[in-house]
Amino acid sequence: MDWKYGLVAVLIVAALCGIGWWWWNHIHPPGPDCLMLSHEKTSGIDFSFTIDKVKSLQATLGLTDKDVRDFDDLLKDYGAKYETICKDYSVLHVVTSAEYNCRRDNMDKTLDSIRALREVLGKSSGDAANASAKKYVESILDAAHGSFTSGCGASLRIDPNKIHISREINHTITVSNVGNRDVMFGVTGIPQCLLPDPRTGGLRQGESRNITLWRTYYAVPSDSFTFTIDDNFNSHIPVEVTGANNLPSLKALAADLKSRIGHTPTLQDALIFINAKDQKPSAGAYVTAAAILSSAGNSDGALSAVQVAEHINPQIKSEAGIQLETGILQLSIGDSLGALVRLHTAESASDSRIANTARWYSGITLLKSGQTNEAASYICGDKGPAFPDQEMTAPVAGTAIRDLELARTSKDCQARVARIRPDIRIVPNGEILTGHWPKERSPVKHEPIVD
Repeated sequence: MDWKYGLVAVLIVAALCGIGWWWWNHIHPPGPDCLMLSHEKTSGIDFSFTIDKVKSLQATLGLTDKDVRDFDDLLKDYGAKYETICKDYSVLHVVTSAEYNCRRDNMDKTLDSIRALREVLGKSSGDAANASAKKYVESILDAAHGSFTSGCGASLRIDPNKIHISREINHTITVSNVGNRDVMFGVTGIPQCLLPDPRTGGLRQGESRNITLWRTYYAVPSDSFTFTIDDNFNSHIPVEVTGANNLPSLKALAADLKSRIGHTPTLQDALIFINAKDQKPSAGAYVTAAAILSSAGNSDGALSAVQVAEHINPQIKSEAGIQLETGILQLSIGDSLGALVRLHTAESASDSRIANTARWYSGITLLKSGQTNEAASYICGDKGPAFPDQEMTAPVAGTAIRDLELARTSKDCQARVARIRPDIRIVPNGEILTGHWPKERSPVKHEPIVD
């Protein structure tokens, strides 16, 4: 019986080998023979002659020692470089077929330049020939320094890359992947006065996506600024903005809307006002609507708009500036628990103005909730710097603001905080923050929040 088991084992192994052979040749077809391919491409080219000739003409061609060394290294192992790029595709599978074909095409074009350089160096002399030779050498070195990836891999195109603002509430740019690799993008360095929707995303080869910049609670830092669209291949494409002072203020927008309709606006009123009439307005549209409703005195409507925005685009939950303003809104309507959730999110902001202000409001919220010791840890700075942006309007009575300021700057801060009554008065139009706050330059300004 043993021979039967042996036969069965042999048949199983043979079947597995057959399946493996079929899979390798059909599901995963073999790539090119990289060694043969590199030999075929570079055969017949006298690299040594070209290198020696370039070295002898270094001064005439205006080449540096580094240029000559790089040129020498490139030509000596050009075949090996060709083989490496081939193996990246056929063996290691670290590049797509489109990227491999692109890089291989670049190497073929560089070989053509090397052949042309050989002809120029071997047959001609004089200024014209030297100028032509230098041009070929520079072209060859540029391709090598870029690892023959020019036009390959990921490549983003931004349209437009210059924006001039008139009085529009939103502005749209288009990001396109014109390269040969899928890419992730992100918007960085944009002031808080504009919310990019979406801030991050992915693009497959040939795909495009609109990014709309929506007006937020925050005032404009300067009339012109630049932000960047970055990708996961370390590219940073600048977008220039001019005329930013033309962005309408939220107070002006709210006043305009109220005068048109004659009553406190609803969420639907705000969406119509900003021309977001589609059946499915974007998350950014709801954020702008929330800012208008807040400035118009409809805090409940503003909070509802933010919640819808977060449902549409969960990225909004990580927008520290929006979380700060929403937390202040919730404080103004008496929702201390909800306010703390938002404010704690904003406390981790990289923008110190947002983080410091969030901690200050967390202290106030805890104080109103009767949590005096925890409030003191915020107001007295144990949790980190805690003082508000001076350019904000706070929905807190002026007397409470002064008491908080005196406590924060005193030596017995915790004792002073304990003496502040928890029934801090919330005022409809807020109080302008005044006093001797720490001087810290702010990259953004805030629009007043009114209840």
